[in-house]
Amino acid sequence: MAERPALIVASECAAFPRLGFTGEPAVALYTTFPTVGHWLPIGDGPLLDPTFTELERRIKAAFQQADELGAAL
Repeated sequence: MAERPALIVASECAAFPRLGFTGEPAVALYTTFPTVGHWLPIGDGPLLDPTFTELERRIKAAFQQADELGAAL
């Protein structure tokens, strides 16, 4: 049973060379969190390299969902 909401974000800074592997660990966390530690991943998958607008929208939605669950994000 998932009890703790988590927004999973994997993003790289444009000012530095790309690492190229941040998405894979984010997907692994997203799929593993519900069974390990009873985390509830928020959204339909991890947020990978979002624009600022998308990141802002998803963070607001995540806090709203956490509030509806009576939980901290």
